[in-house]
Amino acid sequence: MKQQCIDAITRAIGRKPLADEIRNIEQGINDAVRTIRVKNAQSGTVMPDSQVYAEAAKLAGQRAVHSIYKKRQRIAQDAIARANLINELKNQVPESELTPEYLAQAIFMGRTRSSKNLDIVSAEEISLGALQDWTRQLSGSLEKAGPEVKAFFDAMTNSQRGNLSEALQLMLLKEIRGEDTGSVAAKKFAEVWRKSADQAKRELNDNGADIATRDDWGLPNYDSRELISRAGRDEWLATLPAGERATATLLRRQPPIEWARDRWVSDTIKAVDRNAFLDDRGIPLDDAALRDVLNDVFTTKSTDGANKIEPGAQGGSGGIKNRGANSHRVLVFKDAESQFAYMQKYSDKSIAEVMMDHLEYSARQLGILKTFGPSAENNFRYILDSVYKGAAEKGHSKDLMDKQRKTATAMFNYQAGLGQNNSSFFPVMQRIRNLMTSAMLGSSVINAGFTDQFIMRAMSSALKLDNAGTGINSLKNLISKDRKQAIEQLGLMSDIHASVTSRLGGNDVGRDVTGWFAEKTLKWSGLIALDKANKASFGMNMLYTIGNLTRKFDSLQALKASDYDLLSAKGWTERDWQIMRAADLGNITEKHLGMTPDSIYAVSDAKIAEILKPEIEALQKSADDAVAAMGKLTPEREKKIRQAYADEVGANTARMIRNARAESVYKLLGITHSEMMQAITSATNINRFKAATEGEIYRSAMLFKTTPFAGVANMVRRTQDLNGMNKATFLARYIAGTTLGGAMAIQVNHLISGEDPDDMTKGSFWLRALVKGGSFGIYVDFMLADQTKYGS
Repeated sequence: MKQQCIDAITRAIGRKPLADEIRNIEQGINDAVRTIRVKNAQSGTVMPDSQVYAEAAKLAGQRAVHSIYKKRQRIAQDAIARANLINELKNQVPESELTPEYLAQAIFMGRTRSSKNLDIVSAEEISLGALQDWTRQLSGSLEKAGPEVKAFFDAMTNSQRGNLSEALQLMLLKEIRGEDTGSVAAKKFAEVWRKSADQAKRELNDNGADIATRDDWGLPNYDSRELISRAGRDEWLATLPAGERATATLLRRQPPIEWARDRWVSDTIKAVDRNAFLDDRGIPLDDAALRDVLNDVFTTKSTDGANKIEPGAQGGSGGIKNRGANSHRVLVFKDAESQFAYMQKYSDKSIAEVMMDHLEYSARQLGILKTFGPSAENNFRYILDSVYKGAAEKGHSKDLMDKQRKTATAMFNYQAGLGQNNSSFFPVMQRIRNLMTSAMLGSSVINAGFTDQFIMRAMSSALKLDNAGTGINSLKNLISKDRKQAIEQLGLMSDIHASVTSRLGGNDVGRDVTGWFAEKTLKWSGLIALDKANKASFGMNMLYTIGNLTRKFDSLQALKASDYDLLSAKGWTERDWQIMRAADLGNITEKHLGMTPDSIYAVSDAKIAEILKPEIEALQKSADDAVAAMGKLTPEREKKIRQAYADEVGANTARMIRNARAESVYKLLGITHSEMMQAITSATNINRFKAATEGEIYRSAMLFKTTPFAGVANMVRRTQDLNGMNKATFLARYIAGTTLGGAMAIQVNHLISGEDPDDMTKGSFWLRALVKGGSFGIYVDFMLADQTKYGS
């Protein structure tokens, strides 16, 4: 059988496999046998051993060939990613000044305090563009699926519907897993979700990941490390004396690890598909063996994989690319009801939240892969070590470089989703922050209503955008249902959860009663609605302007210097520009056309292939050279080899076309949302990272302050990026506008509070107006001792 696999590989690649390519052939055969037996057991198929091994040999050969092609893809993508990032750093930063903190700009949008701005596209910006594209397509597909699907979704996600919401979630989960419920709405919803999840997986695999397709996969298995560690807590508390029980309850003590493990394993062993847990012979594990496996899974989940770390060992092969291969924590459930019962007990998210989290996490991974390559962790560490070494040799302080190195690593882990908050103090402090939210909201809605428009206009002027109609557009975005649907399709819908956490200094609100009340307070105040409407108005302006530029200029280089600098700094290339020029403009508003994601996706494969002609020709030439290097071949053998390479070239060409089209969309949405978040002040991941990595007391002190600080940073950064009269004009617009907006907010707030307006002839009033309007409105009252009866 081993020789059969080797022969299959040889036929596919046209040469004898190398030693490292066949080293694990036997293990591959065993894995293939296990896969065949699982499928047979699940389908009830009876197959003689000879046929099982024959099918396994074929499958193992296919997997080995796939592995060789994937390795070739990854090597090329890793080399390109490393070279691109290293060259960007060296070209833009003098060697004597290059320090680890500059890597933050490759990870997050926005530079750190002491480093200058680099013309580089960040992983966060790529992930933001991808997430906006995926979610807008998901939303549009659900809308097109019919009103019954929209009604189903609304009822399922309405937490106040209680039992009905749970019943609809279970119905959807059954359809996702292929179990017929008779519900047309649930079936359509499930199909839309599968397409969205498949698109995310395909994009990740195109960029070096290797996520396999499982026949029984439908929804990510999300569970909570905290809930798993607390398994059986109520039963454990009942065994304690009254005094100890009261103390344990008050201090939120967890049960002993052995108790939690036994309870979790007992619950889980009844829910999993026994046919998915087989021994080396392909026979289902008995109870004792399965318990041993689940004990290990519990330890891995409850420690978030810490038990798999080898002290002193390096971080493997860059595990982001192998996402989905964590077999040590994967659970396969026997049916939808078993999975849903498990989720109700050990998950703190609804099915809709799990779906959105999956897309967000996938987008984060895509941004990391595109920026740092398939072996992202290894590549990042290599570049970081190189920069660190160079800085040390140039005489930079070792203590400072050590600190920057540690911070850069933590930033990478945060963006890649590799870290968690493990503080036991976290739940208590989070509840306090939630209560503070309701008490401190005060006049921020009034302030945002008056000042955001002025800030948006100042930012628009800096970017040479047309300000006409921005106020009217914001109003329409706020009240028009049709406009809101159009915003979703354009990919300009701001995430409510992100807006909430942004206003809370980067802190999440949690999922208990205080968290619900804190989030609802922000929503009911109108602050989030204003935020979304203003951002969408600015985003429409961006899409309109970019669309017009693609009609006026036949190349990226032909743009005015300021426009070229902005786009090239965000990673735009001539290829992106030509793809957008090939796209027809789409509707932005009722009267205006602009560049839209759907317009780009409508560009034909043939047109993109024409734009990519040099790259495709180079790919074909490499295949021809590889065949020629094999020497003289028999006609039959040459035909098979050329066909194998033709298949690979065809697959790679299709991948290049998909990637080019998708990257153009991601860059369009990425730059649009990046500028939206500067124009309507929002905290980005670099701000949220600071909140997430500091202590709990610091996080509470920063409540409502991260976004204002980000606003001032945005203003300073925009000023530094401008020259001469453009800088003076921007500052004049920004200061005058925010001061006027702050003055109006102060007076309106006094009137609402039943107080007399302030004397506007005094200089102190205008100083307060400047500070209140200039991104510090939420807490300026505390700074200037201006207390209102609302506590603001």
